Amino acid sequence: IDWFYNVTYTGASQTESGSCDFCPVIKLCDLEYPDCNVSESKWIGNWQCNGGNYNTAECGWDGGDCIKFNEKYPGCNVSKP
Repeated sequence: IDWFYNVTYTGASQTESGSCDFCPVIKLCDLEYPDCNVSESKWIGNWQCNGGNYNTAECGWDGGDCIKFNEKYPGCNVSKP
């Protein structure tokens, strides 16, 4: 599992440069947050609070990335926290 991009590679061999010879990709965030509607689901859980539509209950507060921000600034909804 590539935790940074929230994907898993099935039946793939990955080269040193990170490219894949054969990569049918299953996005884990799509499975964990089926009601999350964002343009870049790979940003969910990437260790950076992306805000906006990512910082919602449907997206798991950006896969947990926005939890500390929400605790520090409750009710603050900005696109780039």
